Amino acid sequence: EIWKGKTNGHGKENWSTCRNIKCPEYSELLSTYKANREKTFWREFINYLESNDWMPTVVFAFSRKTCDMLADLLSSVDLTTKTDKMHISSFFRRQIDKLDEIDRNLPQIVKMEGHLKNGIGVHHSGILPILKEIVEVLFQQGKVKMLFATETFAMGVNMPARTVVFNSIKKFDGNQLRLLLPSEYIQMAGRAGRRGKDSAGNVVIVTPPECLQKLEDLENMMLGTPCHLQSQFKLTYRMILNTLSSPGKITVQTIMARSYCENHSQLKHSQYKMDLLTVKQALDKAEQTVKEKLNDEEAKLLSNFFDKAFAYIKVYRKMRETILGHHRILKEINPGRLVRVSKGPHINQIGVVIDVISQVDVSQSVYRIMIPKVEDKFLDIYRPKHSIGDEEWREHWYRMLSWVPQLAVHTAKVNLFEDETKMISAKLYDIVEVFKTTLSLSATQIANILRDVDRSYLMKGRVKYSEDSFQLASKLSTACSKTLSVIDENGLRFNMDVTLKMEEMYQYKEDLDIARTCIFSMDKNEFLEKFDALFHWKQMQIQCEQLTYNLSDESMTLYPDYINKLAFLRERNFISQSDTVLMKGLMAARVGKYELVVSELLMENVLLELGPEEVAALLSVLVCQSKVGTSDTNKLEVNDFHQPAPTVAEEKVVVKPEDKVFNRDEDMHKNLPDSLNNAIVRVKAILKDLHDMEMMHNISDTDGSEGHKLSFDLVPIMYSWAKQQPFKEVMKVAQDYQEGLLVRYIQQLLEALKEVETAAKVMGDPAVPEKINQAGEKIKRGIVFAPSLYTTID
Repeated sequence: EIWKGKTNGHGKENWSTCRNIKCPEYSELLSTYKANREKTFWREFINYLESNDWMPTVVFAFSRKTCDMLADLLSSVDLTTKTDKMHISSFFRRQIDKLDEIDRNLPQIVKMEGHLKNGIGVHHSGILPILKEIVEVLFQQGKVKMLFATETFAMGVNMPARTVVFNSIKKFDGNQLRLLLPSEYIQMAGRAGRRGKDSAGNVVIVTPPECLQKLEDLENMMLGTPCHLQSQFKLTYRMILNTLSSPGKITVQTIMARSYCENHSQLKHSQYKMDLLTVKQALDKAEQTVKEKLNDEEAKLLSNFFDKAFAYIKVYRKMRETILGHHRILKEINPGRLVRVSKGPHINQIGVVIDVISQVDVSQSVYRIMIPKVEDKFLDIYRPKHSIGDEEWREHWYRMLSWVPQLAVHTAKVNLFEDETKMISAKLYDIVEVFKTTLSLSATQIANILRDVDRSYLMKGRVKYSEDSFQLASKLSTACSKTLSVIDENGLRFNMDVTLKMEEMYQYKEDLDIARTCIFSMDKNEFLEKFDALFHWKQMQIQCEQLTYNLSDESMTLYPDYINKLAFLRERNFISQSDTVLMKGLMAARVGKYELVVSELLMENVLLELGPEEVAALLSVLVCQSKVGTSDTNKLEVNDFHQPAPTVAEEKVVVKPEDKVFNRDEDMHKNLPDSLNNAIVRVKAILKDLHDMEMMHNISDTDGSEGHKLSFDLVPIMYSWAKQQPFKEVMKVAQDYQEGLLVRYIQQLLEALKEVETAAKVMGDPAVPEKINQAGEKIKRGIVFAPSLYTTID
């Protein structure tokens, strides 16, 4: 423990633990302890790599912060010779001298020079582009012995090493901390081994003992099946507008059909066409049979009953699972409980629950229920004479029959000597009613009954039943002859969404009950024969409609989104009611991202009263998509240090959103001119208006506006840069951004300005495009746009 003490009257100290109170000394000492421990580990590990001649080495870490931290810890480690140092220093200075003199001594440049002279490099998105290229060149030359890099180093850069080290094999993917996927592991581990230089590559996983993974997890990570390809195709506003404004035969529907997300369904189109011809022929025959067996009135009544029953079935299953899945009901469905079940031809049978095979998803739980066995001659009359097809339609047939009052199933007396019981496996939606009555069953009795059932199945019924099975059969026979009370399902509390769906289901049930009364007078045998013919006709109708739908544009995954966006574009006057692209639409079609935002702020003349510097600052919102507080540099690193302190129980710190230091818009913008702050207010209003209307049209997470994702954090930073402040001074304003990230944002802003300028030219007023062009010239300077080493290297 780390203690904090006070002297008492006897000259001794009373010590109290610091770990449960806010103690600066505790935090400082703990941090120093961890750093020293980590430094010791890496020193020993580097000695091991050197002694085995396993360098150069790439160490993959999954955050920029970790890469920087590890490089700083090893600042005193020297891996290069004097000759290497001279070469590194000479090469580094030649490239840095190409920069403006004011940018040559940036803190990151000075620090990187020191690391490189020691043979250690850092490569991630937060590093200045020129420094990343210097690291790459020196690594290829073999001067960098140990490189700390993020995952992106393994993508698209041909930089093999003798050894690859994983600082962790877990990464945060935006939703959860998980093991690397096989494709991710192979991509990084594949960097080990240089062609023509190494006979084999080495891969090392660095992990503390308490974080060791199971062998099967490691095998799956290394040898598992690669993930299936997933389409990243998105239907953007720009795509829709460009397609509508381009003359020709290509349509948005054509583009969607050719996307990878529709590949699977498109491959089935030829089979759908063949099936449709077959179903149409069967439909004609079924229709003729209905005309021969049913008069117009009967066809109308039975057709109405089918339609109401089919509509009820669509909502019945899901809602039945919800109702019976309620904890008040679910806890009652245990072994011994009497229930009424409809499963296949066993319609509305009373049975006893023998076993429950529970699943996390209660809808997938299996209930083994013993019911009285009905003689085959009684079941035969309920089986359809026409071919039903798949299991789903067979269940529809029996489910509809269960709602016909005159088709009450004959229940034979339970007699095990004549094998008059049957065990069925049912799901929650197969249980029609749950009775209050239970039959007493012990665990031993249940085991004996299940053993009898299994033996009976294997030996075709020729078994000697246990006494427990006889007793259960007797109890079940007695229960079936009595009037049973049903557990009340009314009064169960659900959320509003479920309650509304239940009300919808009850409405469907009322419609079905009305339809049932109209067919009550039909004779049972007459009903079955006629309904069988009509059921087959309706089945062919529905299958024909489904196949026709599968071949239509409406079946495509993104079609509903397309319809919603078309309606949105019409309402916002981007296109006319006849889908002709209007001026706002032509402007939006020229912008790569956030096209709706750009069009709206141009149409509302938001930029008209701003100067070039203010235009550059305001439009930085187009490249800043999230708050700084969610950036990689501020994430809590799960594996920054490998081994826990031996005696200190570390506390989990929960940071509330309101406690973050990044909620400070007022502080960040207080030094901006009033005209720029007013423009920010207007843009925020535009973003809210667009977002609200998208929600009204059921459009979310689009690349067109995404107003709820945009941030104004870059505005004061870009304003300072556009005002010609040195990069070093701008970094003081942008304390929460690394140099490389800020350079990338400025480069992206220049591209965004070019697109906005192109869109503004559609309006015909040259003043705004000229102002945007001037804004681009203001930010296009210095280290941000230094030429690449690969095009200027000596």
